[in-house]
Amino acid sequence: MFSTAMRHALGLTLAALLVFATFGSAAADPAPTSGIVPNHVRVPVVASGVDSGTHVAPSPTPRGAQSATINVAYDAGFQANPAAQAAFQAAVNIWASQLTSTVPITVDAHFSALPTGVLGEAGYNYSWRNNARFPRQNTGYPAPLAAALAGRDLDPTQTMITANFSNVRSDWYFGTDGNTPSRKIDFESVVLHELGHGLGFAGTGDVTGGIAAIDSPPEAFDLGVVDGTGLSVLNVNPLAMLTFFTSNNLYWTGTNTLANNGGVRAKLYAPISWQSGSSYSHLDETTYPAGNPNSLMTPSIGSAESVHDPGPIVRGVFQDMGWTINAPVTNNPLPAPGAYRLLVPLGSRGSGT
Repeated sequence: MFSTAMRHALGLTLAALLVFATFGSAAADPAPTSGIVPNHVRVPVVASGVDSGTHVAPSPTPRGAQSATINVAYDAGFQANPAAQAAFQAAVNIWASQLTSTVPITVDAHFSALPTGVLGEAGYNYSWRNNARFPRQNTGYPAPLAAALAGRDLDPTQTMITANFSNVRSDWYFGTDGNTPSRKIDFESVVLHELGHGLGFAGTGDVTGGIAAIDSPPEAFDLGVVDGTGLSVLNVNPLAMLTFFTSNNLYWTGTNTLANNGGVRAKLYAPISWQSGSSYSHLDETTYPAGNPNSLMTPSIGSAESVHDPGPIVRGVFQDMGWTINAPVTNNPLPAPGAYRLLVPLGSRGSGT
């Protein structure tokens, strides 16, 4: 997720912060004992080139007194496109009904040019380590989750999430009813997906110059990544990391994730050829195809496809990471085999960055 140079710089920054903490005056809980770790990675979702004709409806999750507040700063591109802004807000409302936090989640939303095939990209702007209220020490917690756990905004000087969406496409569908027409991309679904990355569905697994690695200390998402034998990414020999990442045999596991997925680990997208921006930080496309209740966080989305629910797996992953989730009135069950609508190829799949 970070380059070698960036890891070195971050290590020096953390060392300086630890020195300051050692010699500075003690602060009352929940003040952190270690500091901020910048994150400038934006995880993309790409166009699949397939006309799916599927719709996953929102779960009937009632808003409670402790549901989250998500405040979005829309740039000029969004302000000039009220329909796009309304679809963005619809996705915000879905996430706000799912999560529990007393601290407002802040988002910068940009409507601007992106690489060909990339519909949107987003990420949390920083993570925080070693707060007394965190479930695990020496682990990075994404900004929105860190704030929810600590009970306060740990860095009010910057927003928690940055999200970018392509303004050069002519095939956006800005409706919020889920009835996405053929050859149109459901904007609300893309926003819901990207906000999922910003809220924490993203790990530090990366391949640079043929060298695969995760950050040390890891991020909360990394803690749940295992292979088919149950070997944690935290315990993989660095020389075997690239093979691990490209094994098509990666999963996310945790108590709530297993419970929400019928006792089965959630399969991650780990193709035999590393796909920068897509591998590791998405659910598997083949296992959770269009129309599957867990299809939101796969690496691509088709036209005539809408996914307006995070899905039981994502809810489980977020709970295992530390989020408190407002459970739906009824769980969104998996459809019977063969229940998916016909997929009609339109062209080649777009590529991520």
